[in-house]
Amino acid sequence: MPGLRACATLDLLNRLRANLNPELTATAADRSASLAQLAGAITAFAEAVAALDRKICPASEVEPSRTGPRWRHLQHLTGRAGQQLTTTADIIRAVAGQALLVLPTMEPVQYHGSIATRHGLHALAGPCDCRRCLHRGDRIRLSLLFGDGADLRCVRPASITAATIPVTPKRPADDIRNSLQSSLSALRAPVPVDHATTLLANLALFTGRTRAVTATWPPALEQRLSGRFLTTTDGTDPDRLRDTLTNRTQHAATELGTAHRLLCDAVTTLRGINAQPPPAAAPH
Repeated sequence: MPGLRACATLDLLNRLRANLNPELTATAADRSASLAQLAGAITAFAEAVAALDRKICPASEVEPSRTGPRWRHLQHLTGRAGQQLTTTADIIRAVAGQALLVLPTMEPVQYHGSIATRHGLHALAGPCDCRRCLHRGDRIRLSLLFGDGADLRCVRPASITAATIPVTPKRPADDIRNSLQSSLSALRAPVPVDHATTLLANLALFTGRTRAVTATWPPALEQRLSGRFLTTTDGTDPDRLRDTLTNRTQHAATELGTAHRLLCDAVTTLRGINAQPPPAAAPH
């Protein structure tokens, strides 16, 4: 019977571990794109939980024997797990958007301010140290990323956005979604209980691994964004925004732990159903 290609999926998830892949946190654009991929992977798991639930407990007219209290409890657990995964993906997706707004020194930025001849890629060099800006305290200095030229001084943070050198993006979330959809679409409902138990256990395994992957992000963000000059492009406090990124990512890891426990409880419930099938109907 078809499985969920567990080894391939776990390998794809490992590509999103911030502690093993430093390129994921190298720039604001990298951090944002990588967190968006993590959110996409979690959404794919939420979709897979819902799809598998429909395969295990199809409509009552298809499989009337799977409508009793134990089956309803199973659906309650998988439904809550799917909702938890969706909520967690939304948290991380919001963090991905915020990650574009906070920039430390020596990261590439796109300048689009009032000096049109200097529009393009620069590096954030730090706070502007001219006499006027020393009193003002809210302006920055940019250096050309390629070529020679004088630094741009007295730049407003609102005149820059995060930039990155174009590279071929890795999109593990798309690969995870395609793999899960392909595997689940090949299943015929109702899925035999023993096979359904294995598939549900795989989804619990993926969720547990995703929690471990997500837990690598708060310390990686803290390491990348602490101890250096920070600025934000939306005018918010840089240190507060950095703390928001790390705290919300840690909160997402905790929420994934809840989803993992719900799926483990669903697996236990399905194993109980398999061990004690309902009594056969009395002959008429």
